Amino acid sequence: MELCQSPENVSLLFAQWRATLIYSYLQGCMGECYVNENDNPKSVQIVVADFVYYASILNIELV
Repeated sequence: MELCQSPENVSLLFAQWRATLIYSYLQGCMGECYVNENDNPKSVQIVVADFVYYASILNIELV
């Protein structure tokens, strides 16, 4: 699990989501993101305050 270096790399995985907190992370306002790899993320976790959002392939290390 790695800290996401670029929100642009995960933005397509959350394109259909309508949660304001996800947009807050993608716009760089708040939160953190963890991925299985930065170059080509397939498992993503966005953490904003007490909320956690997952996208793509399940990865037990992110949970």
